[in-house]
Amino acid sequence: MRRKPQQLRSREMVDKLIDATGKVIVARGLEYATTNHIAEEAGVNIASLYHYFGNKEEMIEALQDQLTQDLLQMLVQHASGFDLQALSMRDIAEASILFTLETLRSNPVFMELSRHWSRLSLQRSMAVIEQHLLQLCTTYFRQHFRTYPIEDLHIRLYVLLNGAMATVARHLCEGSPVIRDRELVAVLADMIVGVLEKGMIEG
Repeated sequence: MRRKPQQLRSREMVDKLIDATGKVIVARGLEYATTNHIAEEAGVNIASLYHYFGNKEEMIEALQDQLTQDLLQMLVQHASGFDLQALSMRDIAEASILFTLETLRSNPVFMELSRHWSRLSLQRSMAVIEQHLLQLCTTYFRQHFRTYPIEDLHIRLYVLLNGAMATVARHLCEGSPVIRDRELVAVLADMIVGVLEKGMIEG
């Protein structure tokens, strides 16, 4: 982004442009959307658009950031209903992965972006989501440290979270996946539980 909005009116303008970016790429496809289309959808002149964004790529990055924050808010709300004392690792893994799949699949903007995942940089979004998931996992294992004494927990969580996120992203970007969501969730949960249990310290 060329210039970060400071005043309320400027922030509202940027929000309108980001919202218009999502609408245009859904209507026209990512490759055919232009800054002129986005400005027209937002109801602003092209000069106003270029005041904040240098090109379409910067607008797509801002849209990705917004989608990431929206997903995080939904994940936080979803996780707030977890009873961390009662749920097993498998329960939490399956519920979280399935919720993420269903939430993203229901979002037409994300699904259009996912068709071009190899062209887009997902590192920033994945790093933000990873940090949130690490916090959730850390909270869970602090409450269950006697049940799951895992010495190298941070290493195992790093590998598992990044592996699971990459798998989910690949699964969603396939137009006609041969694997059903619940099948994928079950296998990912097996992997997560298996790797964590294998790291448990023998007492």
